[in-house]
Amino acid sequence: MGTFRDFSVQKAVTPAASATVINDTNTTHDESRSVYVGSDGDYQFYINGGWITFTGTLAGSVLPIRATGAKTSGGSATGTAIIFLY
Repeated sequence: MGTFRDFSVQKAVTPAASATVINDTNTTHDESRSVYVGSDGDYQFYINGGWITFTGTLAGSVLPIRATGAKTSGGSATGTAIIFLY
């Protein structure tokens, strides 16, 4: 089980305060509050020590997941408009 950041009630209802564009497939990014996906497609997110696939993700989706890594199902993160929100 991964370690979780402080997601108190106050932080849970406030908007994200920062963001990071994901350009690699590393699984060592800070844990996100949510993830923005800018292009349609199938994506994999690294959550709690394993890759989870989200199929048919639509462009403009904000996924309420705590991920530390992201890539397309093809294995790339370059040019895919994946943004971690914190």
